[in-house]
Amino acid sequence: MIEEHKWRYLGSQLSRIQTKGLALEDLLKAIHPLEIKARDCYSEAINLSSTDEFIEMMVLDGCFIFEFLSCFAKLGNWSSLNPMIPCFPWHEL
Repeated sequence: MIEEHKWRYLGSQLSRIQTKGLALEDLLKAIHPLEIKARDCYSEAINLSSTDEFIEMMVLDGCFIFEFLSCFAKLGNWSSLNPMIPCFPWHEL
């Protein structure tokens, strides 16, 4: 279930950065130099078959976290949210 939300949030992020002339490739390129440092932050080895897969995972998860926190910030009243329901960019539903 959470994976589908990650993809939705990535789409929302991509829509916004495209208005600034950026694309998914730009996000992937920005994360690439941080791969080794990011891998070292995990307590266990991340077994993905390629560097590209790890970078894609980092971009997908990073966009999800950014969008999730951004959505909460826009709502203002965090206590009124049901913790079992992910915060969606409601304006896009």
